[in-house]
Amino acid sequence: MDPILHEWLNLIVRWIHLIVGIAWIGSSFYFMWLDRSLEPPDVDDGRVTGKLWMVHSGGFYQVEKRKIRPGEMPQVLHWFKFEALFTWITGVALLVIVFYMGGGAFLVDPLVSDISVGKAIALSIGLLVGSWIVYDVVCLSPLGRAPGLLAALLAAGIAGLSYFLCQTLSGRAAYMHVGAIIGTLMVGNVWVRILPSQQAMISATEKGELPDYELGERAKLRSVHNNYFTFPILIIMLSNHFPMLYGNRLNWVVLLGLMIAGAGVRHMLNITSRYRGAILLPVAGVLAAVIAITLPGAPDDAGGGEGEPAIATPQGTKPIDPATAGVLRGTVRLEGQAPAPTPVSMPSGCAEQHRGGVTTSPVRTKDGKLADVFVYVKEGLEAYAVPPAPADEVVIDQKGCIYEPHVAGVRAGQPVTFLNSDPIVHNVRGLSSRGRDLFNETAPRFTKKLARPEVMVRVKCDIHPWMSSFLGVVPHPFFAVTGDDGEFALPGLPPGEYVVEAWHERYGTRTARVTLDAKGEARADFSFGGK
Repeated sequence: MDPILHEWLNLIVRWIHLIVGIAWIGSSFYFMWLDRSLEPPDVDDGRVTGKLWMVHSGGFYQVEKRKIRPGEMPQVLHWFKFEALFTWITGVALLVIVFYMGGGAFLVDPLVSDISVGKAIALSIGLLVGSWIVYDVVCLSPLGRAPGLLAALLAAGIAGLSYFLCQTLSGRAAYMHVGAIIGTLMVGNVWVRILPSQQAMISATEKGELPDYELGERAKLRSVHNNYFTFPILIIMLSNHFPMLYGNRLNWVVLLGLMIAGAGVRHMLNITSRYRGAILLPVAGVLAAVIAITLPGAPDDAGGGEGEPAIATPQGTKPIDPATAGVLRGTVRLEGQAPAPTPVSMPSGCAEQHRGGVTTSPVRTKDGKLADVFVYVKEGLEAYAVPPAPADEVVIDQKGCIYEPHVAGVRAGQPVTFLNSDPIVHNVRGLSSRGRDLFNETAPRFTKKLARPEVMVRVKCDIHPWMSSFLGVVPHPFFAVTGDDGEFALPGLPPGEYVVEAWHERYGTRTARVTLDAKGEARADFSFGGK
């Protein structure tokens, strides 16, 4: 589909989804408030269970909550049902438009898991259907008569689904699928349990029979569940615009915290106890914990720590003499067949910047030569005093929904500027090799200094999961990135014995030991196996 038409389809369906969703949730809020605010009748006749006077827009309204008796069915009865149905229909349509169409580019994230798009779509559909079946069976079981235990099991089930989805799909897709599952439970409650119970009571009354009021109590339980679901599902809908939430390495914890806080506020509004204000304290505590999780590490603290690649930092006083320096050259080759590239359906604003179809691949090769390999001196410079990091900035641009360059090197402490040349929003999340968040911003231009050496720092966009870049942060100037010809050169290297490492996104690392004579030229060729 044309990207512009796809965006219009997305917008129109999202607009309708908001309209019907507001109508549905608004009616839920209203009736929960109404039940909480009803006053006892002046005379208890066994029929009127509560009454209320209201004023709105200059009009006065009297409302009664009644138990219907045989023969008392009014001629006109208003139902609230289609709001729920159309909210769910448009929500599922959005899942298809955003995550299923376009080759599933927004559905999966290779940094999260290697699940295929087909399996991810099958998982999505299976969870939507299966979650309702499991939930409904549990509610109909004896557990349905133990609301506290049922609520605890329901919370545990949602927590498990949140963790599983955040480890399987892209962060954004995981959040939206948790919301879609909750929405499915809500609409299932309305159309499978609440409305049929109401219809059964109406039918009994029309036949002159006494309605089974227990049906109403069962329907009320499902209505209460729906009411507590509303605030969590609203924050999930909003999270779509905040990659700092779904892009966090602990995104499932963030999601659970937000849902717990939302349900807590909903509970505070539902009860009439004078102590309900005390609920705000734990809710504030949960939100504070979530905010703390989303805060990245110090801007000038990239990497470091156990398990990360050791880079020997020059700490000596021996100067590098340009008169005796030599050059280290090499070629990086690929053995075997490179993996097939993955087609990407670009959104409007990026698609127009590319001619023809767009594909992405972690392996870029030509005539058996491997590009985007980061090569650097890992050991051997310890005795030297290297010049300070330059003040010149290294620029990483987001252009056409692709990072340019894909692989770059930078001195520790050297400024790195991230640009957004696209007319759409990207977030830029920096991850250490241990997966720790270093920064996460959406500004069109910002600069960071990565003070600690690390190979490699990964930079990605959580909004568009195929977008990624890699930064090699080293404490000296002797590094390079291979181009299309697979060649690299490290000039100005003083004579000595060195360990040189080559890093590739897919194939890992290779090392070589080389000896460089004064004014000499040495070679370090590397070969990676195709997979």
